[in-house]
Amino acid sequence: MKFAYSTSIFKMRSLKDAVDSVAKAGFEAVELMADRPHVFPQDFKASEISTLHECLERRKLKVISLGAGRVSALGDGHHPSWIEEDWKERELRIRYTLDCLRLAAALGVPSISILPGGKIPQSMNQREAWRLFVANLHRVLPLARKLAVTHPRDARGKQRADAGAPQGIRWRRGPRGELRHRAPGFCGGRSVRGVGSAEAVCGPDPPGRPGGRKRAPAYATR
Repeated sequence: MKFAYSTSIFKMRSLKDAVDSVAKAGFEAVELMADRPHVFPQDFKASEISTLHECLERRKLKVISLGAGRVSALGDGHHPSWIEEDWKERELRIRYTLDCLRLAAALGVPSISILPGGKIPQSMNQREAWRLFVANLHRVLPLARKLAVTHPRDARGKQRADAGAPQGIRWRRGPRGELRHRAPGFCGGRSVRGVGSAEAVCGPDPPGRPGGRKRAPAYATR
């Protein structure tokens, strides 16, 4: 088993410096943040692909995923989400995810990680938010299948499904009424092959952790 690290913790550094830092820390695999200033799809040019590959090869780093979750280039990181009230905001998230899938395929990256559904708007109940999230996920799945870019799967390979959900997603209510999903086969959180099911919060920040994670996730990969 090999461990990987996300470049998202080095958001204030260039992609080259972020990759250098991950390699110097002893990691053999990396997740590239699909946001500025690293590999934001709208900025990344085809001419940069070979340069990036050379940079990674020199450091003997393997890219296991594109981090297409929090993206400040489109909003505040958490927004736009999959379940925004404004359909134009939802379209931004969907189109960004589609662009990330295309970029992952161009780079030869096998998977992307995505944002959980999002904070449920006051105008929606849990069931409505769930249906909207699932419907929007189905907007990106055809391209993912076509490009053979997957969503991370855990080591056990278990797949469970709720009615109408993409295979592998299960929901439950958190301690404060927020929606949580566990995704063994389709991960909207921060899990890759070799790690158990990810659990991502669709609601307020976890207790004692305002603003979300303070450290980038480390991954295990085969």
